[in-house]
Amino acid sequence: MLNDEQLAAIIDVGYEQRGVEFKSAGGRSDRSFLANVARATIALVNQRDGGHLVIGLSEKDIDDAASGLSTEQLEQWLSFDDVSDQINAYADPPLQIQLAQVQLPNGRAVVVVEVSEFAEVPVLSKKDYPNRIRARQLYTRSMAKPESSAALTQNELREVITLATERQLARFLETARRAGLGVRHPAAASAREQFDEQLSRALAGGFHLDQALPQFLTTIRPAVFDPRQIPFPRATARGPECRRQTTRVAFSIRAESHLWKRLGGRTGFQHASRDVAVL
Repeated sequence: MLNDEQLAAIIDVGYEQRGVEFKSAGGRSDRSFLANVARATIALVNQRDGGHLVIGLSEKDIDDAASGLSTEQLEQWLSFDDVSDQINAYADPPLQIQLAQVQLPNGRAVVVVEVSEFAEVPVLSKKDYPNRIRARQLYTRSMAKPESSAALTQNELREVITLATERQLARFLETARRAGLGVRHPAAASAREQFDEQLSRALAGGFHLDQALPQFLTTIRPAVFDPRQIPFPRATARGPECRRQTTRVAFSIRAESHLWKRLGGRTGFQHASRDVAVL
C-alpha cells in the first residue's frame, strides 16, 4: 500500500504511471464517477502486480479544487464492504482490493485503492454505464500511455495471456501436489554453490593471471547470488627488485554497491581492489 512519502514521490513525477491512476474528488453516490472507478480498478487488476488508484487527486495539480476529499467522501470510500460490493458489481470474476487514507503534501486527504493482480483468470466488465464502461470488455492499462482502455494492442494482450498461463500452471501444480502425484519443486542450489560454480567456469575460461607469476585471487561476494560480474583488466609491471601484479577481483554488481557504501565512494572501492606487490 502506498504511504504519504511514496505518494508524494509519485506526485513529484507530475503525471500518472502505468501502475498508478488518479481520479479527482467524487463520491460513491455519483453513479457515473463510481463507474469510472470500477473501470480503473478492472484495468489495474489485469496487469502484472496490479496497481493503485488514488481517489481525490486531480491530474492538474494537488492544490486544484478537485484534489482532496471531504469528510463525507472519505467516509464513503473507506467503507470497505460497500466499496468492494459496488466495484465488483462491474467485475467478473470479483477482484481483490485494499483501502487506505493517505495525505497529500498539502495536507488534504485522499483514498488509495490497492488492486491485486487477478488470482486465476482475467477480470471482465459485466455491466454497462453510458460513456463510462462497457459490458464484456477486457480493460487493462495501456503500455503506450497511462490510461485504462479496452483497445488492447498485441503487447497488452500478450501480457494478459502470459499472466493467465502462469496462474493456471501454478494452480495445476498445486492441485497435482495435493493429489499426491509427486510433483515437486526442483531443489535450488545455495548461493555458495552458485558462486563456486561461477568461479569454476571463470577459471576454466581463462580467468587466470599469468601463471608464471605469483598471484592472489580475491573473491568478494554478497550473501545472495547475483550472476552478473564486473571484469577487471589485467595489469602487470616489472621492476629490478620486485614483480608487481594486479589482483583479479570477481564479484557481483550488488557487492560493488555494498563496498561503495561501506568504504565511502570511489576511494574506498579502489582500496578494496588494490594492487598486491609480490617480492
